[in-house]
Amino acid sequence: MSKITRFKDRKTHATDTLIGNDTIIEGKLHCSTSLRIDGTVRGDIVCMGNLHVGTKGVLHSDIHAANVYLAGKIQGTVTTPGTLYIAKTGKLYGDLDVARLEVAEGAIFEGSIIMRQKEENKTASVQQKTQKVKAVK
Repeated sequence: MSKITRFKDRKTHATDTLIGNDTIIEGKLHCSTSLRIDGTVRGDIVCMGNLHVGTKGVLHSDIHAANVYLAGKIQGTVTTPGTLYIAKTGKLYGDLDVARLEVAEGAIFEGSIIMRQKEENKTASVQQKTQKVKAVK
């Protein structure tokens, strides 16, 4: 397992939607592709792709996204079936419901964490156990 020491070393997919530095959005935001936020958002975010919050990004939101990469600030609940990565400049104040969590040294997190297996891993695990039981009989 390789150690990631810098946020920019993190490989992310292309961004389809960008909310720039001086942009402020109030209200629910729904995105079916990847999203990068460098501005301010006040309202819930549902992102079917990856959510990337830049160092100047500030979110007062409950977030649902495939994966979340945080270098800015989030106040709210983050839910992802994938990975939440908090860079050393990242600040998260709220609760997490994630499959994987990576936190860089220097990052700030205040809240509680629920970690769950990805659904496909759970299903595969249950199928393997079932197959083993059938094989024993």
